[in-house]
Amino acid sequence: MIHNIVVLAIPNGTHLERKTGITETDKNTEEDQEDKRRRDLKFEKNIISGMISLVLLAITEQSKEPLYGYRISKEMEIKNGKAFLKQGTIYPVLRALERDRLLKSEIRESESGPARKYYWITDEGKDTLKIWKESWYRIRDFVDSVVGGEPCE
Repeated sequence: MIHNIVVLAIPNGTHLERKTGITETDKNTEEDQEDKRRRDLKFEKNIISGMISLVLLAITEQSKEPLYGYRISKEMEIKNGKAFLKQGTIYPVLRALERDRLLKSEIRESESGPARKYYWITDEGKDTLKIWKESWYRIRDFVDSVVGGEPCE
């Protein structure tokens, strides 16, 4: 058993000591919980990495004007009701989509700070988005049929 000593200081100058114990079972339970948390985060990361491109193309298609990275991130937050990804996560994906000619970009001066890189969807990006959406619907329906289509709380 691992022991910790907790010392409480009382205003009148008295000190109380109390020995607390953490058993090996408690330690193993904490390690098991941490392993489960890591596994769950890895699973979620794998799912998200496969969907980010689809989401970014959809957001740029829905916009009436080109968007810069931070604004795209905020649009994702608005649609989800909360932050879903770290903002920096989208930039490598935006560059990859541009490299694949699904997005175009240009750097524009900003009235409130440094220049920003604005993105918009290309015709090839729109065609690809249509195919990816159809794939997403099929995959979503399949997964729902297997695990159940219950909403997440």
